[in-house]
Amino acid sequence: SIQLCSSYAMRVLPRNVEYQISQTYAWFSHSTLRQQNYKQLYETINVGEAPLKILQLSDTRWLAVSACLNRVLDQYEELRLHFQLAKDKDRSYSAEIVFQMYSDPVNKLYLLFLQPPWSKRQTE
Repeated sequence: SIQLCSSYAMRVLPRNVEYQISQTYAWFSHSTLRQQNYKQLYETINVGEAPLKILQLSDTRWLAVSACLNRVLDQYEELRLHFQLAKDKDRSYSAEIVFQMYSDPVNKLYLLFLQPPWSKRQTE
């Protein structure tokens, strides 16, 4: 039943939330240069800590959706900054669209809403 509820919730929420997560994964999935740039930025902000890999969004497994949401939420501000730098430096339209999504506080609220209660960070 939880799987059915979560699948339905993903379908009725705005499509841009799913797009934001899937495009974040796609941005890094085929480019080691982008991954290295993000790693350097993340390590600079978080004093030597390495970022966790962004996971691919799954339509069929709620636990995979949960893990994906957690990774994005844990790195939300770093990802927003990365896409801001990428849109300015690379003049990438894709990065600009994703940056706008990370800059919209409503999108973060949707992600927090989708996050299962058992997987929420202790700092919230």
